[in-house]
Amino acid sequence: MIKLDLCGIPCPQPVIETKKAFEKYPASIIQVLVNDEAARVNVSRFAGSRGYSVSEKTEEEVTLITLTPEKVSETRQEKKPEQTPAGDTLFLLTSYGIGSPSEELGSLLMKTFFQTIPQVEPLPDGIVLMNGSVKHAVEGSDTLEIIKKLEALGIDIIVCGTCLDFFNIKNKLSVGRISNFFEIASILSASEKTVTI
Repeated sequence: MIKLDLCGIPCPQPVIETKKAFEKYPASIIQVLVNDEAARVNVSRFAGSRGYSVSEKTEEEVTLITLTPEKVSETRQEKKPEQTPAGDTLFLLTSYGIGSPSEELGSLLMKTFFQTIPQVEPLPDGIVLMNGSVKHAVEGSDTLEIIKKLEALGIDIIVCGTCLDFFNIKNKLSVGRISNFFEIASILSASEKTVTI
């Protein structure tokens, strides 16, 4: 059994260290200690996508994640490395508004952009929110209900956890799923078409 103490290590390093352990000890049970909710979610999601069964036990804000490899390695090879959106098109948003210099106009344009997406054919497979754009996915955002509708249409809403931490709004996330830069980079790399807004 391999043990990794990844408490206090910032995202995406816990996922990267877990990936290294999978590569170095492919048939071993791996136990990972984390003390951050985003790290817990991201390590568990990553391990599941790699064909590991995942069990968690939390005590005093520290979670022990036990990752057990499946007996049939073929299953693991068939799985995608992450939760990459099923299709080919991603929208990458890196700011709260569109363009400059007017922030007010930029915010209006972004809201209109979100409202227009349901009319686009084909729909994008995912929307990645980074930097200031993560503020659209939190409670109180005037675009929140629109983004919830996009998610209900099957669009994967991927929200940068480091960005939420930076703006101190992680506890206000109301739509989408928290991700890390390792997964985001993997998703962008696998996408056939990424449109940056």
